Formats: sequence, structure tokens, C-alpha cells
Amino acid sequence: MINGPGPGSNGGAIPFAVVVGGGGGIDQGPGSGGLANYVATFTPGTTPIGGLSFMVDHTWQANPPRWTTDSAGNPILNCDTQRRRSTDNGVNGVNAIDGTDAIVLGGTNLQVDGFFHTERMWASTCQLTNLILTEWYRKIAGTPSCLDMTSTACDWMPQDFVDRFVTRNMSYASAAKEIEYSYCKRWTNAGSWDDTLTAKQPQLSCPGVFPKGSTQLIYGVPQSKRNSLASIRQYLDTRRNGFECLMKSVPVALPEVFGKVKKDSNHLGNGEFGGGYDYDLEWHATVKRDQHAGANKDKICTMGGSMQAGFNAFATLFSDNISILDANVHVRSNENFDGKGEGWANLVVASFTVFDQGDEQHPISIAGNAVNLDKLNNDKIQFVEAPFQVGWVTVTIKAGIFFDYGATLTIGADVPSGKCDVSQGLDAWGAHAKFEPQADLGVWVSADATIGGAFGVGLEVDLILLGLGLPLTADVVLGVDPNTQQPAISFDAELDFTLTTLKGELDFYIIAFFIKVASFKIVGWDGFVQKFPIFRTHAESGPGNAVYIPLAPLTKDAIHPPGTHDASEDI
Repeated sequence: MINGPGPGSNGGAIPFAVVVGGGGGIDQGPGSGGLANYVATFTPGTTPIGGLSFMVDHTWQANPPRWTTDSAGNPILNCDTQRRRSTDNGVNGVNAIDGTDAIVLGGTNLQVDGFFHTERMWASTCQLTNLILTEWYRKIAGTPSCLDMTSTACDWMPQDFVDRFVTRNMSYASAAKEIEYSYCKRWTNAGSWDDTLTAKQPQLSCPGVFPKGSTQLIYGVPQSKRNSLASIRQYLDTRRNGFECLMKSVPVALPEVFGKVKKDSNHLGNGEFGGGYDYDLEWHATVKRDQHAGANKDKICTMGGSMQAGFNAFATLFSDNISILDANVHVRSNENFDGKGEGWANLVVASFTVFDQGDEQHPISIAGNAVNLDKLNNDKIQFVEAPFQVGWVTVTIKAGIFFDYGATLTIGADVPSGKCDVSQGLDAWGAHAKFEPQADLGVWVSADATIGGAFGVGLEVDLILLGLGLPLTADVVLGVDPNTQQPAISFDAELDFTLTTLKGELDFYIIAFFIKVASFKIVGWDGFVQKFPIFRTHAESGPGNAVYIPLAPLTKDAIHPPGTHDASEDI
């Protein structure tokens, strides 16, 4: 039973939480109701031998106390002395076993107590005595003192210790400690220090990374690097540098969203004659994180996104714009996490529709399969034909223009199930597009010799005056890095604009029964081909141009646009 204030209250000298009432007790007065006014009786004694009282009394006998005064003139003990030490690392001498302190604060050497060696506890006993004297002088001066039975200044409970030394120190530099803790978790896959999985390091064009081809732990920390905090940090920093080097190859559009928007146009010539082109490329891939409670919370579980590309090339003749090539392709895979895979594409060359597969209102389904289109056409238009006779042989000169146009297209999507639970494995996702529209315009000239136009041979020269191409590869997959066999996001994106001129070939052909029955290429030349890179990931890791970004370091808030954090750079 806990008693409150009442008869025998000590005014708070003893916290009421520990005042026990009832049940009797030592020296309780009648009706006292508890221990509130109980004062222990102390009777000095020197037994048993070796006990505390005996040792203190023997200390003063061997080396009597030395008196002085404090700043207020109160008598206290002078504890400054050259005294024996109990232990040290040396052997006899200053600061050694059975030696003396090197610093003499004043006073004289203590007499050696040959049996109990109380000279070694003399200074501590002296200081403890002064603590009691100081408290007594505070009491008689009317200031809070531990010897004042009406004061709670010295009341103490275990919670006081926790509040002062544990709780306060736990919050000390908590922000910095949290940063260090998060850093360690991020670069060891949540603390997988002893993980033994290894992988060969890719070629990375950044400083402070692991050497190319060296075998390094993927998540763990080698024992040789655990000798000091500095060596651990250096190893994790090197792992971080490699990751950030990879991230520089992959654009980030928004928090938690990889992506890129690229648009440009160019025009040559004047208002009467000329030409030009414009293009746009846009893609994004948004990550989704596991929201189930537990160790996998906030880990990436699936993705969703889309990609699109468009290109238009035109010519200007007598102030009229003539469309040469107009191409567009769109792919959606789990966009807004809707579980759908769809796309559409179209290609128009010189106002002729090569193919038209769906549109935004009526897309075609590409979930779980790839749609392949391969339509390439060519045509020749003859403007000139000039036959003349050389004896009994007819020689015919022909000339005109030719054009090749078309595109190859492959689009597909891997649509996730929507479970988004890392404990059940990654919810696979992917978006794929490969689109290669092209258009060539050229001239041709042929000369053949026939007998009556029925049988003969000839030569033909084809020369491309202008060739346009826009090969696009866009592939983003949530899967596994083939090098490490660990979960990763792979990025493979490349868009180039190719311009070709004066490319041609010389062919030999045979005419029989008034038609060309066979043709053989004699020689060909590439002319001038200029490739203008518009966008591409860097082949820093993995096969081909693919960049593999491991999932483990992509912790929450780790995916940021350029300029806000160190996770990515614009390219």
C-alpha cells in the first residue's frame, strides 16, 4: 500500500512513491503510518577487519587527514598529495606498479601502510569526505543539500539516470547518426555484411570505382576492410561511386520516375527551296514500391510507363512544304499501373500510308507478345528514254528517279500481375520498341545494247541524292542483371538521325525477250553518311547498350531529377 502525506511526512525528503505503510517496520513509532520520519542510526565501528569502516579508520591512522579551508572559509581536507598508484603498465618507478604519480600537486608523500596499503585509497577517501563536508556546509548555509531532510535535491530513481545519460545521448547527433545508418543499409542491402555473392565489375568511365573486371562483393563487406571505420567507409564509397556512375547514364524526369523528353527541329534553305525535319522522343518509367509491412516495405516491386517517338521530314519546293516522311510509334505498358499493354504506330511517305496500326483511341493490344511490321517499298519513275541504232545493235539510254521508303517496327509489353509484393518475387515489367523508318531519293541512269530490243545486256547506275533514317531502340525492363543475377532495371535506348548522300552502285543486267531477267551488282560505294546521335544510354554495363541499375541501392527517395540530388545527370 502506498501512503500519501500525513502524520510523519518528511516534507518530500523521501519520495512518496517509495514510502511503504502498514505491516510494521524497524523503529516505527506508534501510528507513524510508514517510514516517512524514520532516520537510520549510525554507530561507528571498526569491525569486521577489512570492512569499510575498518579500512577508512585504518587509512586515517596511517596517514591522518590534512586540513585546509574552502573559498568560504569552511574547513575541508587537503587531498593534494603525491600518492602511490595501484596499477599501471610499467615496473617500479614513476607511474609504475608501487611507483608514484609523476605530477606532484603539493603536500608530502604518504606513509606506506605495509600490510593494507591504505595509502592507495587515501586520496579517494579524502575526496569522498569532502563531498560530505560540502553538502553539510550547503545545508547550514540554507542552500539545497543532500543532507537536508526537507529537500528533494538529491532524490534519485533509475529513471533519472535513463533520462540524463541514455535518452539524452540517444538523441545526441541523431540526425547525423540516422544518415550514417541509412548509408550503411543502402550500400549493404539492408545490412548484408556477410553476404558472399560476387560479380565482375563493368567498365565505368568515372573516378573512384572498382577496377574493370575485378571480382567484388555485391552486398557484403570483405573482412580485410573491417579493420577500421575508415576502411569500411572507403569500400562502401567505392561501391556507391560505381552505382552513381551508372545512374548518370539514365535520365530521371521526376522523383521515382525515370524518363526523358527530347525535341528538336532543323530547316535548310530559304522560303522557296529547302527542307528540314523535326522529331520528338518521350519515355518514362515509374517505379512502384511494396507497401506491405515488414523488411520489404518501400522496396521496388513493379513499374509502369510509356514511350513514344515521332519524326517528320519535309521538302520545300516553290514555297510549298511537301511531306517526305511522317512516322510515329507509341507503347504503353502498365501506364498508371492499369495492367494494360497497348500501342499504335503509323508511317506515311510522300502522302502514301505505308502502314497504320491503331491510334490513341483504338490502340492495339501488345501485352505478352510482340507486334512485328516490316514494310519496305521502292519505285522507279522514268523521265528519259533515248534509243538509237548502231549497226544492227539498238542502244537505249534511260534515266529517271527512284525512291525507297518504309519501316521495320517491333513493339511489345510485359504487363505485371499487379500483386506488388516483393516477398513473392518481382512483378516483371517491360516496354519494348524498335522502329526504323527510312526514305531514300535518288537518280538512275541505264544504258543497254540489244538486238532488236529482245536480247542484250546493259549497265545501270543508281545514286542516292538524299537518304533519311531514324533508327530507334527503346527497351526498359524490370528483371535480373545477367552479370550479377540480382534484381535490376535495364535501360537500352538509342535514337540516331542518319543522313546519306551520293551513295550508289553499278549493276550489270541481262535482257531476254524484251525484259530484264537478271541483274548483278558490280560495285557499290557508301558515299557520305552522317549519323547524328540524338539520345542513347551508355554501354557501361551489360551486353550491347544496356545499362543495368541494381534495385538494392534504389531506396525510397533515391530517384531524383538532375540538379536536386546526386542520383542522376541529364544527358
